[in-house]
Amino acid sequence: LFFISGIFMLLAGMMIIAFNLSVVLWVVRLGSAGLKRLEPIVQIAIAYPAINRMRTAFTMGMFGLVLFGVTILTMYGGLLDGFINANLEKAAGGFDVVVYNTSSNRIEDLEAEIQASDEIDATQIASVMPVHRALVKFPDFERPKPDDPEEEPDEAEKEEDKYIEDSVHGIVSDFAAQQKYTIESRMDQFATDADAWAAVVANPNLALVSSRYDGTNERTDNAQIDPGDTVRLLNPATGDIVEKTVAGRLEPIEVGFSVLWGVIVSVDAFQQDFAESSFRGDAPRLFVMNLNDDTDLADFGKQLEKGLISTGAPVRVVREVLSDELQEVSTFLRIFQGFLAFGLIVGIAGLAVIAARSVYQRRQGIGMLRALGFQPGMVLASLLIEWSFIALVGILLGVGLGFLGGYRLYALFVREAGGAFTVPWFELI
Repeated sequence: LFFISGIFMLLAGMMIIAFNLSVVLWVVRLGSAGLKRLEPIVQIAIAYPAINRMRTAFTMGMFGLVLFGVTILTMYGGLLDGFINANLEKAAGGFDVVVYNTSSNRIEDLEAEIQASDEIDATQIASVMPVHRALVKFPDFERPKPDDPEEEPDEAEKEEDKYIEDSVHGIVSDFAAQQKYTIESRMDQFATDADAWAAVVANPNLALVSSRYDGTNERTDNAQIDPGDTVRLLNPATGDIVEKTVAGRLEPIEVGFSVLWGVIVSVDAFQQDFAESSFRGDAPRLFVMNLNDDTDLADFGKQLEKGLISTGAPVRVVREVLSDELQEVSTFLRIFQGFLAFGLIVGIAGLAVIAARSVYQRRQGIGMLRALGFQPGMVLASLLIEWSFIALVGILLGVGLGFLGGYRLYALFVREAGGAFTVPWFELI
């Protein structure tokens, strides 16, 4: 949509410029007044494009279109890099490595497994924290109805199957102290996010909810849960319903990775209210790890995979996972930039062909200029100024609209996600 609208803006811009070159010619006359040798050269250079307006417009458009494409894709690539950097830490939550428990070979104590392995350097580990996860339902919110109105509901469907289903996570105090997830809104009694996290760990009646429940998520039927609300949670394994007071709602994460979602409670509240519907029984669903600052994350991830190979536990180095996912899009954009850059080379070659043909077609005009006293160098200078003027206007128009489109992309998609508006000058140049 941005590219199509940019093309139309480019077409409009080049037509406006091409059909108003008389104004440019007037400005040139004023600017070159008094420069006896330069004045006639510049006026002739501008006069010919002003007479052949359509030809001038399309020649400008050839350069402008390619430069517009290159600029907007380069801008988008730079914005994407800024988006990655802004959301990387937010999605990682302050943790370096995640180890997932398997259903067939559960790890009860990851630290003991690490100590028992000869492949893993345990001195590189700063902390290991378990995270429990179980299934939970919201009896006050029903799942979205099917889009097809003719689709018949299942009469045998249980009443509780109509409720929104999500995950509940049980966290320990170390997790709450070390995590870096931002709370979008919290109860007034908590001065900081850290206070809210600490309160949830200390008080089994408190809970945090993810950004899914901000009233804008269609997957949860636009359910809205605000700080201070009392939310009812159904344990599908026992049928018991417990009530929790919402201490806060987490900030949205704009990438497809997160350790936490749904509902977050203390590990004590989890064991008391939701242990029966746990995904891994008494064992944690996953472990998060923080490493020492001088640790090579990629190298340690390989160590951990080798050391835990007998358990089959998947190991994810968080920042690498996120970077790989987002860099795929960035690489795709770079390929398009390469094609457009090749198009720019073709455009330059096209201008050379047009220039050569223009000289051939204007033999009479050049002869008249020579008869009027123009020296060969003056004729050549006039032609060079003419072609440079057409190319420069097309380049400025394309780059200018590319900047405008890039900023529009930033304002609509990147600014709210926490990214900064950056211009990759080196790539553009």
